[in-house]
Amino acid sequence: MNDLITSFKGTDGNEYSIDTRISIGTLRKAQQDGHLKKDLLTQMLKRSVKQDSVDVDDMVGAAYVAYSNAGGKMPYSEFLEILPLDFEILGNIFAQMVTGGKPVDVSAYRKEIEKNTKKPNHHHQKRFQN
Repeated sequence: MNDLITSFKGTDGNEYSIDTRISIGTLRKAQQDGHLKKDLLTQMLKRSVKQDSVDVDDMVGAAYVAYSNAGGKMPYSEFLEILPLDFEILGNIFAQMVTGGKPVDVSAYRKEIEKNTKKPNHHHQKRFQN
């Protein structure tokens, strides 16, 4: 079983606590505040919870909601300045949140993210082959 992510290291070098087990009330407030899309969960259910139904804004919003849920008080704009641009961290926080705060299979989720974010570039592959 994979470990539960309970914090992340910010770009400033500090460790920030997160709590991905959120209530429906917290979800609704995050939607009203614009941190999560109003139809996010409905969209995901309709698409069978596939990675292609999630975008960067969803992942960033989930990270902020998890940070706030753990008692973090930093305003959203400041939070963005310390949140690392790391799709593995963002994706895992998001996945934990939508699974009720449970650990996720990091390797399977990483494969899904890589599949959906990497595009083959055959031109460069041929140019650099010897």
